[in-house]
Amino acid sequence: MSPGLAIVLLAAAGLAALAALGWRHPGALLAIVLASFAIGPQWVLEGYLPARLLALATPLHKALLIAAIAANAWHFGLRRGITPWPLLAVLYLAAQSALLADLDPRLTPQVMALSALDLALPWTLVHLVVAPGSRARYALLMALLATLCVALGVVLHLAGVHALYFGSATRGLRLHGANNAGWLACLAFAGFAIALHEALQRRHRGLAALAAGNFALAMLTGGRMGVAACLVLAAGYAGFAGLPARRRIGRPANLALALGGGLGLLLLGAWMIHGLRAEQIEEVFSLSGRDTIWSRYLDQFLDSPLFGRGLGAGSLGVNYFQLPHNEYLRLLVEGGVVGLLVYGGAVVLWARRVLALIAPGERPFVRALFLALAVYALTDNIFTMVPALVPFLYLALLLGEPEPGRSDALKRPVSDAVRATPAPGPRPRSPGPR
Repeated sequence: MSPGLAIVLLAAAGLAALAALGWRHPGALLAIVLASFAIGPQWVLEGYLPARLLALATPLHKALLIAAIAANAWHFGLRRGITPWPLLAVLYLAAQSALLADLDPRLTPQVMALSALDLALPWTLVHLVVAPGSRARYALLMALLATLCVALGVVLHLAGVHALYFGSATRGLRLHGANNAGWLACLAFAGFAIALHEALQRRHRGLAALAAGNFALAMLTGGRMGVAACLVLAAGYAGFAGLPARRRIGRPANLALALGGGLGLLLLGAWMIHGLRAEQIEEVFSLSGRDTIWSRYLDQFLDSPLFGRGLGAGSLGVNYFQLPHNEYLRLLVEGGVVGLLVYGGAVVLWARRVLALIAPGERPFVRALFLALAVYALTDNIFTMVPALVPFLYLALLLGEPEPGRSDALKRPVSDAVRATPAPGPRPRSPGPR
């Protein structure tokens, strides 16, 4: 039996076992899938499996998450009250690709479907509903993923399967763990954000130490954008927490702030992509070849600036390291200016609704998280990376339970299945025979 066939059979048996687990214990399945984010099969098994099999790792990882969400939905339902605007925008982009775009002839239905999955999945995760009282456990697991990745990396390094750390000609040694350095940096960012918020909400020193540890891991990966996102989140959290209450800020001011922030991000991205000479970019930002990548994708966008080249055009014929590493540029290539505006508008509408449902004491953190993710998207493929789904899963936890210290749960729309779920605690005993 060939190694490839053996791996496929083992994977099929594992999927069957996970399906049985999800049917009986959906929470355990979700925890296992979350823990699996600590390891990147396509990086660990690189050199052991054909490239065509390694390319399936990310879609399969996301499919496992969807299966875990479906298992939870069967038991607890789905959250209502949040219109999936980004999903509708992706459907529009698919129609635009078919009818209006200068469609790249190399695009296939499979490539377009995978791109649609990348753009739609993160925003739909807020509909996840978990068992009541499970926020603390899931949050701790998410905050520990980067540490788990390093621990597994030590084991794989000692076994001679995957190097724990290595570098390149232009970069020093970087910590990879059981993953890729950039993906580990994203896990560390997510762990830092979650641990920091939970520590402040619960006044827990251990979680504060975990947040510091995640920040240290982000630095050890050499992922500058992961470190920058941590700093942006911390500064944004402090800044938003210090703002007056929302009722004191008028709607025009909020609209101006949102438009100004979006315009600022676009101008910063354009300046980074096209405004400096290559040698200046390399000296100031040390973008590790991103200037060359961005120049190539900018040319593709300028070939069809209005409606783009179609969903998936940003990933044709390239490996992960040749992807745009800028989600705004990716959207311009695939959907043009029209597609970027439609998708961006949908995300803004989605974010406004999510903020309205979040407990007031947790809104500063969520605003800071949105800001950090928007900055992170300037220089990385956050819609492609599996670890980038962790912050969105944490948002689902925030929507599912009131902030710590509040006895009055906010009335958030959920499904009838959750309303019917009994609160945890001892069940009343039935009277016995007299």
